[in-house]
Amino acid sequence: MVNGSLLMINRALDTSRQEAKMARFRAEVADKEIARLKDELESSLRHGRESFEKEVNHAYRRGKREIVEVMNSRHDKFSQSFGELKGRHKEFADYHECRGTVGGLYLMQLPDYSFSSEYTKQTGLMVEKDKDPKISEVEDEIWKQWEPVPVSPGTVEAETGCLDETGEVDQPVAPLDVND
Repeated sequence: MVNGSLLMINRALDTSRQEAKMARFRAEVADKEIARLKDELESSLRHGRESFEKEVNHAYRRGKREIVEVMNSRHDKFSQSFGELKGRHKEFADYHECRGTVGGLYLMQLPDYSFSSEYTKQTGLMVEKDKDPKISEVEDEIWKQWEPVPVSPGTVEAETGCLDETGEVDQPVAPLDVND
């Protein structure tokens, strides 16, 4: 009986040892599974961040491309409208220089300035400008914008009094009436 009880105790110990090994094995497998899941989660988060950054960069680039397309279309419309005028002006004169008194003074200070050559250049440009119908058409369009506004025949101009010593008019002769 002692042998039988020793045998039973050995079997129970072997069984508990096997169960302990199985439990340890299952714990190791569970730890490995948890580590694998953590790695997958970190990589998916990293991939998600990278893909989000890529999407943001693509959207930014797409937006820049759209802005460039809009600007190019506006540039094309502008150049179609005013490109020919710009070309005509470049043919006949350099409008980047100041053509007024200040420009004349500046040009006079240059060592190679000659009044007669400048005069012939300017008169030649004016003669060429008058020959070109496109420039005159453009100038006509510009002058049409400056024509006086037509006034109805019933409109009467307000009369003013005499000028004072400073040359200013103090008040109109007849005060303006709201009921008129």
